[in-house]
Amino acid sequence: MSLTPTVDARPGLLRSSGVRVTYGRRIRRVTLQRVLTSKVVFHKNEVTEEELLVLYDNMIALHRLQSLDPDFNRKFGNSLEELTSILRRTKVESLTHSERLNVLSTKLRALDGFYVPMRNFPGVWKRVEGQFHVLPTQSLGIPKKLLKSKPYIGVGYKDKGTRRDPAKDGTPSWQEVAMDRRGER
Repeated sequence: MSLTPTVDARPGLLRSSGVRVTYGRRIRRVTLQRVLTSKVVFHKNEVTEEELLVLYDNMIALHRLQSLDPDFNRKFGNSLEELTSILRRTKVESLTHSERLNVLSTKLRALDGFYVPMRNFPGVWKRVEGQFHVLPTQSLGIPKKLLKSKPYIGVGYKDKGTRRDPAKDGTPSWQEVAMDRRGER
């Protein structure tokens, strides 16, 4: 799915080198998927591209969970397979954001029983709303192996480069001073 930024997308988010989706610790992925599907069905004009991206990204995590947990697979397996087939069959590359949502909304209405009913949607949406974030990824810069080490002149473990260089200073070392005073006694 190619995501082209529209007016409602944060500037620079989708033009970066990539995006990373983060989820809250207490979020239930199935509930998130059901709520986002409901939002596409009932409130398609309010769905952002970020939420659509989370819908696709969350599907990958649900497939992983479905393959690991047989009870989860028994409970949600058929609905998730239908949702996956709908999302895969929908060609969205050449469509605008509103056209994309219209196509998805009509196809997702066939998943009757999976999405949250309209009367329950506002309450469930309040619990899920701040639990996911889409963040732009940034380049990591130069790898640590290629960076030069920090130059410092140090004597001991605690010294962080405060010792003066005797070649530039011209003052004698403490050993030379001690030897000179020894002869004065």
